[in-house]
Amino acid sequence: MAEMYPELVEKVVVVSCGVGMTEEQKREQINKVGSNALNLLVPESAHDLRLLVNLTMHKPGPSKRVLDIFLHGFINATWARAHGSLVAISAHGRES
Repeated sequence: MAEMYPELVEKVVVVSCGVGMTEEQKREQINKVGSNALNLLVPESAHDLRLLVNLTMHKPGPSKRVLDIFLHGFINATWARAHGSLVAISAHGRES
């Protein structure tokens, strides 16, 4: 997009190196994490949510001290109603 509209783009920040990776390299990275990629994108348990926070935050310390019941409540409030559609969107993204 930046190349298409250089007059509109002042700066570009690359936030993922996954663009330049092969499918095999992407699978290796996910296997290093030790979890299903879908569980990371749409966490269903307190453990999955903690793993997501630990992978995405520089200093994820406070998530270790939050009780599971609060994390389950957050998951239910945030993803429970949309879980099926999020899973479908994620599965579609893997197919293309």
